[in-house]
Amino acid sequence: AAYLTRLYREIAMAAAMFELARERKSGQIKLVVSNPADAGHTQIQLLHPDMPYLVDTLSLVLAGRGIGVQLLGHPVLELTRDKAGRLQAVGQGPRESTMLVEIDRQPGQELAGLQQELEQALALLRAANADAGAMREQILAAAEQVSPASHGQTVASEAQQFLRWVADQHFVFMGSRHYHVQGKGDKARLVADEGSGLGLMRGKPRAPSRPVAGLAAEGLHQRGSLDAPVIVTKTNARSQIHRGGYMDYIGVLSFDKEGRITGEQRFVGLFANSAWGV
Repeated sequence: AAYLTRLYREIAMAAAMFELARERKSGQIKLVVSNPADAGHTQIQLLHPDMPYLVDTLSLVLAGRGIGVQLLGHPVLELTRDKAGRLQAVGQGPRESTMLVEIDRQPGQELAGLQQELEQALALLRAANADAGAMREQILAAAEQVSPASHGQTVASEAQQFLRWVADQHFVFMGSRHYHVQGKGDKARLVADEGSGLGLMRGKPRAPSRPVAGLAAEGLHQRGSLDAPVIVTKTNARSQIHRGGYMDYIGVLSFDKEGRITGEQRFVGLFANSAWGV
């Protein structure tokens, strides 16, 4: 009896996922959070273009709410669809993630909030994934712009090597934006270049402009040293995708001929496991 019950349950889950995958228009994300009437758990069904960190991101949201996962199925399928998004064949075509997760039973009034939080996290993940290649190219371009004339050959070379190493699969790029310096002296501030944001930093910046004096490297600059073209620190914002914790921050500074800071190309994300030898 237990075997038949389990078999029936597995068939029902497979049928539910097939029904979800039967039709998906281009760009559509299908996410359903529900409380099945005949089960002691809450169910999450997801149909999403395949990309890295989907499971990690979903798990991060659940962990943040203290919700336990009882079952997680995540087949990645190659699916062919017609122009209307109707499923035509399995085994060829773009890769789609089909995910079914059973979690601790949640009160009915909590389901809408959970779904909204999942949707927001997945939207951030898609933005970061879509712009990851462009951000990698940006950091490689920033490496080329580090000038030996301003920083000396040794420091410039080390900075360039570090930035190239970062770009070589050692950093999960989540957002970037370019800033220029506006004002002089104590009034100098870093102001975001409109339209330069990528990934999580798309759109208008929410934070106010930042004093140049607040840069981690500015203390060195004020003492006359230009040996800090690259800033590496932590942000005060926690990651909402991939894995938890405060995001890493890499800033590449630009300088004029007098050694004054003229701008910053800023990157946020997380150092990859490979950066720690994992």
